[in-house]
Amino acid sequence: NVSMEAIKEFNSLPSDVVYSGQALLIPLCRRNPTPGPTPTATLPPPYPAPNLLLPTDGESFAGSSQTITLQWASVGTLRTGEAYAVTIEDVTAGTNLKVVEYVTDTKLIVPASMRPTDNAPHIIRWYVNAVRQSGTTQDGEPLWVSFGKTSEQRVFSWTGSGSPAETPAAQ
Repeated sequence: NVSMEAIKEFNSLPSDVVYSGQALLIPLCRRNPTPGPTPTATLPPPYPAPNLLLPTDGESFAGSSQTITLQWASVGTLRTGEAYAVTIEDVTAGTNLKVVEYVTDTKLIVPASMRPTDNAPHIIRWYVNAVRQSGTTQDGEPLWVSFGKTSEQRVFSWTGSGSPAETPAAQ
């Protein structure tokens, strides 16, 4: 299943003429493909859970102007239409604040909307999983489905800097 041209080229033959008993090398690496079904691309198996790196579990931050970056280890090379879903929740009683961001990098700066504005410590929980786009909404926004295991959950505390209480004037 090797073409005559490949045999001629591999053996440096000037023409199609071969003699009885002449030794020829057959370049098996240049075989013609065997007829059969056309291979189709297969999707990779679901990704493992991302390993969270920073901040460490239980770390504390202070100041509402502080920037907090979440980081995790890559689960492998993401394909087109894949991303990480990063879920960030303020689990402090009464806040009901939750954000899900979709990124292709392995880090995310916590959005300003999550910054506490009071002096009370807020407990922020976060976790990551790989997702794949399954379509789009009517508005053209991507629809994502989980395509891997979810990371462990980590928490950190973040104390804002609301308006300081006024000091009574001396009399």
